[in-house]
Amino acid sequence: MRWHGTEYPGNHTPIIPTDLFSQVQAILDGKAIAGERRRRHSHPLKGLLTCASCGRRLTLTIAKGRFPYFFCLGTQQRNDPCREPYTPVDAIDTAIGDLYRQLQLPDAILDQVAHDLEHAVAQQRADVHAAELTMRRRLEQLERDHDRLMRAYYADALTAERLSAEQRRITSEQHRARARLAEAAQGLARVDDLVGAALAHARDLHATYEHASPAVRRMLNHAIFAGITVSDRTLVDVTYQAPFAPLVTPT
Repeated sequence: MRWHGTEYPGNHTPIIPTDLFSQVQAILDGKAIAGERRRRHSHPLKGLLTCASCGRRLTLTIAKGRFPYFFCLGTQQRNDPCREPYTPVDAIDTAIGDLYRQLQLPDAILDQVAHDLEHAVAQQRADVHAAELTMRRRLEQLERDHDRLMRAYYADALTAERLSAEQRRITSEQHRARARLAEAAQGLARVDDLVGAALAHARDLHATYEHASPAVRRMLNHAIFAGITVSDRTLVDVTYQAPFAPLVTPT
């Protein structure tokens, strides 16, 4: 231990071996390399990249606060460290982008996706159509009420004050019904837009990935890929998750 600039030997026996301590620190990305302390950083490929040389996981760090790169945890081993070179994040990101550009779902799967989406939004469509029908019937009823009101007034069954009050009530209800009818139409448009956007994303995985947020990119990567092996800054092997392996085909 260090106290006021002077180091003092500990009075107890280490509770774990030094090698084991070093391995744990490597996994936690807490060991300093070249005078730089490792910190945890997030990336959409986190947990998917492995080293082709030694099979250990690749992790991310940022040199000098602005140069992100992946490195093999095996390089931190004291005994027989891995010789795999560091890989700039840009090189991996470019390779993954190229990989997404080659991925294409078969037409049969796209048709199934469209069918499943329509099934998923069927109840929403039904609810919106029901609300639309209810509002149209209400507007028709209000028109009939207004006609009866005018007939009663011309038959001297209503005073001018009562007529004015009832007209204000009917007009107010008509405005509310028309507003809800417009909302129903907008609801149908939103459902159509949702289905269209989802199908567009399924048809163009590369565009979907390029425009996605880091969180969505991470979900896409972990949904599609089971693992990616890196060697000499190049993707040398890619395995897909079970649902995607027989479905995603290179163009």
